[in-house]
Amino acid sequence: MKKLFLILLAPILMATQCENDNIILRTDYAIQNNSSIDLIFVTESNNQELIETQSNLIIGSSFNSDGALTPSENDAFETLKLFKLDDENNLVLAYQQEQILNELWIESDPLNADFVYTLVITDDLIIEP
Repeated sequence: MKKLFLILLAPILMATQCENDNIILRTDYAIQNNSSIDLIFVTESNNQELIETQSNLIIGSSFNSDGALTPSENDAFETLKLFKLDDENNLVLAYQQEQILNELWIESDPLNADFVYTLVITDDLIIEP
């Protein structure tokens, strides 16, 4: 009987102990490349990350104890520029958000207390020279 009581009581004790702990939530920001060309994301440290057509890439993450941070509130990036390669393999601007626009990002349902905002890039959004 004591074992059964302890088993039933254990989840309640654990839950009350976690109330004072600060839970840190992660929010990821991803680019989904649905365009017909490969895109390149240049990080703040000038690394080039390839986003192949029909693939995605997480371009940054934010951590907060109060919930998900919208793309405009994130601390991973302030602007967003995606590039493509021209015929001479030079980087050419393909898409940009000088001011991050939350309404263009899709929020996913949180999984395990993590959130993901995704920006879907299509051919209609690609800047033509």
